[in-house]
Amino acid sequence: MNLLLTLAFAALPDGLLFHASFEKDGKAAVAKGNPQLFSAATYKGNPAGQPGLAAAPNVVLAPGAGRNGSGALRFQAKNENAVYFEAAKNVNFSAGTISFWLRLDPNKDLAPGFCDPFQLTDKDYNNSALPSRRFRRAESLEPH
Repeated sequence: MNLLLTLAFAALPDGLLFHASFEKDGKAAVAKGNPQLFSAATYKGNPAGQPGLAAAPNVVLAPGAGRNGSGALRFQAKNENAVYFEAAKNVNFSAGTISFWLRLDPNKDLAPGFCDPFQLTDKDYNNSALPSRRFRRAESLEPH
């Protein structure tokens, strides 16, 4: 499995609230709120997240593997762990644009069933997330 997620821009625009390059560590390069990347062992029961990727052993930083030479998060196997940034002050829920880049082959890199590679919520990481794209392995490459 080789799923890469990166949040990258060729040049950082004015008014940017948040930018994670995943180059050196799990901290966002630009953040109006908390810049720290967090992980939690499960989505069930809302366990407290911890800084970094310690609770997500199948997710690693991949410097230079992202778009335009930026870093990326590499998901090395099916991930049952929560990996997230806190949305408070990093996201304007009333207006704005979110951009991310995925590199994968859905028929090879996704386990059977549904997968939400990116979710956005104004609540806890396991509550009321808005999936940006939903993929179903092998049946279709179109978002659901």
